[in-house]
Amino acid sequence: MKRSILGLVVLLMLPLTGSRASDVVTVWVEPSQSVDVYWEVNLSGKVYVAADIDRRPACLEYWWIRWPTTSIKSLGRRCGATSFSVRGLADLAVGGKLRAGSAEAKTRIRGTASERVAHDLFRVV
Repeated sequence: MKRSILGLVVLLMLPLTGSRASDVVTVWVEPSQSVDVYWEVNLSGKVYVAADIDRRPACLEYWWIRWPTTSIKSLGRRCGATSFSVRGLADLAVGGKLRAGSAEAKTRIRGTASERVAHDLFRVV
């Protein structure tokens, strides 16, 4: 029952822009490590993730590492399914990566994104 509820939550959080199952990425995080969940350059949109331990919602710390400054923006501790905005140049960053860590046990993170080019740098005005 819990497995089907978590699956339903993940499906409801997926963007309505035609994502396919092949667009869902799975990353594993161990208790003593942090992992890159998503990276972007000149994009805006949303990242959707669901963290679980043996099909039960799990809690992780998330943060953005902005490029090229490598400044860190904490997104806090989130449990189960959640989403994050990809803000593009709004945070004075050309790109960045979403990182997760502080797992209590080996944790599965499944994620997808709804994204678009933030700024067309090659468009002639």
